[in-house]
Amino acid sequence: MLIQKIKLIRHAASICIVSLLTAVFMPLSAQCEENGTAQSEKLQKLIREVEKYEATYHALKLNLTSTKNEQDTFFIPDAPKPIIAETQIALDVQGLNFRQEEQSKGRFIVIVQRALGGLKQDPANANYTQSGTKERITVSDGKTSRYFWKEDVVAEKKGQQRETSIQGGISDKPMHLPNLARPHMFLMENGGPQVPLSTYLKSIKAIHSFPGRYYLRKDATLNVQILGTEEFQGLECTRIILEIIDPKGTPRTRRELWLARDRNLIPVRSLGYTYRDSKEMPISEAIVDKWQEVRPGVWFPRQAHYKRFDSFTVRRKGQQKLSWQVKYNINSVHLDPQFPPDVFTTLKFPSGTKVTVVKDGKIIKTIDAEANEL
Repeated sequence: MLIQKIKLIRHAASICIVSLLTAVFMPLSAQCEENGTAQSEKLQKLIREVEKYEATYHALKLNLTSTKNEQDTFFIPDAPKPIIAETQIALDVQGLNFRQEEQSKGRFIVIVQRALGGLKQDPANANYTQSGTKERITVSDGKTSRYFWKEDVVAEKKGQQRETSIQGGISDKPMHLPNLARPHMFLMENGGPQVPLSTYLKSIKAIHSFPGRYYLRKDATLNVQILGTEEFQGLECTRIILEIIDPKGTPRTRRELWLARDRNLIPVRSLGYTYRDSKEMPISEAIVDKWQEVRPGVWFPRQAHYKRFDSFTVRRKGQQKLSWQVKYNINSVHLDPQFPPDVFTTLKFPSGTKVTVVKDGKIIKTIDAEANEL
């Protein structure tokens, strides 16, 4: 009888323990699932909002100045610093069709070998700097791309050789729209995928399905999190994280964005992290410094800057040392302009230009342009 009572007591105790565990852990599990669903719903809502704003900038005419300042590059440690080049950029955009004209002047780095610090380079074939002017025109209608570039520079090394070159090309492979033409990706012109922000927020598959340049592996995973609301430069922002995870499940890089609610959800700040260098200290930072209202309620950056820090110093010393930076001044923005019908399909090559024609990745012929529009 005593043994039977003990068994009944143990059975009752077991039921109590199971009931207690069920009461504790099942709600936690359900809560995690609920939180995940809520996060997903918030993200989908955010993507729809961004897509709505992106449509506002479908067609635009943009004029800006970029100034690149290389203060500490290990590719040319002995070159006089800083190395500064200014570029005037004119962009006509309609959907994925665009025409980009660039005029650059100043000093430029020519990378011949990528040995650290140039210390292991053959002096006769080492990296060097140039000074002078460069011109580049790119035209793409989504099917065919045309480009022209011209250089008139002097090599800043022994001999001070003058180098001039002119080249043109036509290809059946379209060029990719630069992020400078996308206000929501403006801060990611250096290093970000050349896709709309709404596409970037969706998935790796969505990114690779879009006609752009990616820098992201197809077998990687993109994890996007909304951290909440924060204030930056007096603007209420939605702060998000985009983390890239490799096929083995190891997180590799992270980008943090502050989307300004009162600026059409355009990022006002971007931080880039490479985990092999540091998870706590960014290797890049980009910020919109000033804004312009191009239409009532429609915004575009007026001034912005991008900073790139030396990865080696971040990794070894836990300090940020500026390697190079770019400052942007957006001189004018016009939405929904009227374009000539051939602005995205023709390029007038100067007389004497050798124009290379490429089809299916192969050069099929070279044309001597005589001021022809091709």
